[in-house]
Amino acid sequence: MVFIGSSLGGLTAIMYAMRHPRMVKGLVLLAPAVGSKSKQILADREEGLLDALYIPDAIPTVIIAGKRDELIPMAAIYALIDRSPQPERIRLHEVDDDHNLHQNLDVMLEAVDQIRKQATPG
Repeated sequence: MVFIGSSLGGLTAIMYAMRHPRMVKGLVLLAPAVGSKSKQILADREEGLLDALYIPDAIPTVIIAGKRDELIPMAAIYALIDRSPQPERIRLHEVDDDHNLHQNLDVMLEAVDQIRKQATPG
């Protein structure tokens, strides 16, 4: 399966991929909720869980993140990539947009097409 998830859907996709990596052929993550600019939102336990997230081996991944995202800090996205065993398989698009990414539908569609081609041999 190829998973496409936005915000909490992106977080859910990552968590599924971590538990079932052989079931996931690719990820497209749109402003994934892997951190928060407001520490009041997360309990200590939840923050610890976010700090342990990674993209498993051999899963091609595209992350699209808004530079003006009011909810998810870019530092959390960078940390996710750095923790992942194959960061070179993760393509990050930092776009001039907010959390909704409304101005970057074309980038999203290109990412889906790219991952679909990588996930489907031949």
